Amino acid sequence: MEKRRCIFHYPNPINMNATTGSGVRPAQMLKAFEESEYEVDVVSGYGAERKSKINEIKRKIRKGYKYDFIYSESLTMPTLLSERKHIPIHPFLDFSFFRFCKKQGIKIGLFYRDIYWKFPIYRSSTKKWVPYVSIPFFKYDLHKYKQLLDVLYVPSKKFMEYVNIEINWKILPSGGAYSIERNDTVINNDKNQINIFYVGGIVGNNDITGLIEVISQLQEVKLIVCCTEEEWNKNKLKFIPLSDNIVVVHARGEGLKEYYSQATVACMYYENSKYRDMAMPVKLFEYIGYGKPIITNSKTAAAEYILENDIGWEVDYGSGELQKLLNRLAENPEEIEEKKQNVCKLAMVNTWKDRVSEVINDLTKDTV
Repeated sequence: MEKRRCIFHYPNPINMNATTGSGVRPAQMLKAFEESEYEVDVVSGYGAERKSKINEIKRKIRKGYKYDFIYSESLTMPTLLSERKHIPIHPFLDFSFFRFCKKQGIKIGLFYRDIYWKFPIYRSSTKKWVPYVSIPFFKYDLHKYKQLLDVLYVPSKKFMEYVNIEINWKILPSGGAYSIERNDTVINNDKNQINIFYVGGIVGNNDITGLIEVISQLQEVKLIVCCTEEEWNKNKLKFIPLSDNIVVVHARGEGLKEYYSQATVACMYYENSKYRDMAMPVKLFEYIGYGKPIITNSKTAAAEYILENDIGWEVDYGSGELQKLLNRLAENPEEIEEKKQNVCKLAMVNTWKDRVSEVINDLTKDTV
């Protein structure tokens, strides 16, 4: 029996060892596709490399090769500016390929990663001239998506409020790498001590100043913050001196297991903003994959997901609710255990393999 084929498209090189959210997702989705029943032809890299791979696929199609669908992951920059120097030297490459495939009856699904450019923080965090150049290209991407895609995948329902195009869409959040081993052990000698683990950025949209301030006042709670050494060295004066119950580490990949094993709960606690409120961070699903109940700030897409699945708690940012919650959990550890059981059940059906199965199901149906 001939193996079924699909095309995986990503307009940049794919780093299979990526540790940041924007790099982790395409790498993990590609890996899961390659572990599926599909033979995967990959179109990735910078323009010249993608052009060569596109020409090879076109030759295969003309020889009679059949592809069920294309799955694409977008960048945090416009498609046409994806070259090393962000100059649109291949302006027709990707979307003309999509159009060619569409004419062949090949369905196209694309995950739209970020719509940061629609928020004021984008203009304030870049050089003044950058938005004037980039935003028309971001809008061009949306125009082409509307023309060419069968399914636009997005991180959350709130995200779609900012897309503003008529298109068939579906929520496809990140997956996790569920492992029974990851969910079995918590190293904690004091059952009443809450060990919180946070991994990710520490400033900007991920500012953890509020979290640091709260934990500094709760000596019975321990916080482990994991960020890159570069980011810590650049911003540590904002946080030091640290309270004795707060530790900063710089781990990634397999090195994270040690710190997850020490954690009773994980945390995403930031000041609310329109951008933050609609985001679904990759770390949310990493936390789930490690079987950790999650504390987050309220009124966000992440909080909605956490409450819907009963895998953690939401608190109003800066209101004193976080302190009250942690005090309650210290006195009622069975509440943490109950959430943990729910997380582990959810983790089993929220892997990258599950996400790929959704895509395959969507893009191989008779109608999308």
